[in-house]
Amino acid sequence: MRGDIRDQALLKKLLAGQDAVIHLACISNDPSFELNPELGKGINLDAFEPLVRISKESGVQRFIYASSSSVYGIKDEEQVTEDLELLPISEYNKTKMCGERIVFFRGPEGQAVGLEDWCPHRGAPLSLGRVVEGKLVCGYHGLEMGCDGKTIAMPGQRVRGFPPVQAYPVIERFGFVWVWPGDAAKADPALLPQLAWAEDPAWTFGGGMFHVKCDYRLMIDNLMDLTHEKYVHATSIGQQELDEVPAHTSSEGDVVITRREMSGVKAPPFWQAAMRGNGLDPEQTVDRWQRCRFVPPSNVLIDVGVALAGQGGFDAPAAVKTSGIVVDLITPETETSIWYFWGLARNFRPEDKALTASIREAQGKVFSEDLEMLESQQRNLSAQPERKLLSLNTDLGGVQARRMLERLVAQERGEGGSA
Repeated sequence: MRGDIRDQALLKKLLAGQDAVIHLACISNDPSFELNPELGKGINLDAFEPLVRISKESGVQRFIYASSSSVYGIKDEEQVTEDLELLPISEYNKTKMCGERIVFFRGPEGQAVGLEDWCPHRGAPLSLGRVVEGKLVCGYHGLEMGCDGKTIAMPGQRVRGFPPVQAYPVIERFGFVWVWPGDAAKADPALLPQLAWAEDPAWTFGGGMFHVKCDYRLMIDNLMDLTHEKYVHATSIGQQELDEVPAHTSSEGDVVITRREMSGVKAPPFWQAAMRGNGLDPEQTVDRWQRCRFVPPSNVLIDVGVALAGQGGFDAPAAVKTSGIVVDLITPETETSIWYFWGLARNFRPEDKALTASIREAQGKVFSEDLEMLESQQRNLSAQPERKLLSLNTDLGGVQARRMLERLVAQERGEGGSA
């Protein structure tokens, strides 16, 4: 049967009762892809995840995905093998690389491990298996995979010579699992954003995770320009002064910082509830601050809070303010989707679990409003990629963050570049 791989209703009809899928339906090679990059991305990348999901829901047991050696870029090595660094150099390459998945599990000593989600036997996703004594056992034929990406054993088979799968440098710190998808030799824990509050018992954290269908840079734009709060979050954290008080943007090394200080204002509903939870009168006039810090490649940490007016704002004594750090950790999944980890770290009443739950619920509602806006924005941009966007003074934080990313990408590719 002929059809469009983007047609999910057709996929559900065709895959019902099927045992296996061999996925070859892509626009192949650079010249063909570049005739219509948006069509190529829509077929090669955007249609891939729904195909996998529908296959799984339909009971498909084997899913074989034909990738491309071009995801490794131009190499000096005589033999290009799967343990080399992924370095796509064209839009076609990127869509083939983005379709590759990582499976996480805990090894024999409880350490976090990240491997390519691919069984070297028949290409089944290792993520459909189970962990037995720190070994990842494929759910199809029982192949046992070690933390280094090498096959340990398989029932009735000698495994010497089985090709390894890619193992990614992984570290668990600050309550999160961090993965380095690039050259393993360059993985450096010192490059992680420093979340000192996560290791301080005087602080607590509550948050959640969203899957958002947008380019990760749109989320960074959103978080570095909080003027949108007046409109998107009018009933929670928005207020008139966001339009009236200008923000100031600067950079410190690779970090972009946008600040806004609002003096002598009425606290918006979210902050009134937080003040009440901290024993402060929510009707009092306050000084409010926002200090957004973009930390490459995709993290935004925002110092936020209110203090009773005239008491020093950000530097006010703890007894007269309610404040915290909005934590935004963004994991790009594809060019148009992300995993968004969000939450609030605070050092007032850290022992109060009910307050933590209340703040998490309120913050989740706020970020849900962002999700609707960003996904709608991404649909518009994907449908009309040729249209140019305006960059205004309120966009400066996001613009500088993007420039920082462009410079860092150029450095990684050996192209030089400066901020």
